[in-house]
Amino acid sequence: MQILEQVLVALIVGASILYCLWRLTPARAHLFAIDLLRRIPGDIGAAWSDRLRKRVLSGGGGGCGGCSSGVKAQVHGGAARPAAKS
Repeated sequence: MQILEQVLVALIVGASILYCLWRLTPARAHLFAIDLLRRIPGDIGAAWSDRLRKRVLSGGGGGCGGCSSGVKAQVHGGAARPAAKS
């Protein structure tokens, strides 16, 4: 039973690491990884890799590095402070 638990924990940790790496890498790295996976012989994942590539190129699948718009955040003035009581 302990071996099954260790295998399950290892799978969860591995999946978490892959998810974090995917979310934190720029779109260029995503495209590189997708191209590497497409080189696997056979028809393992051509359909999903095409959908994933389109999603990355559209900007919907990247984190901070996925957008090249360069829009800066606008800073608005804070709410008016009440006058101090004397």
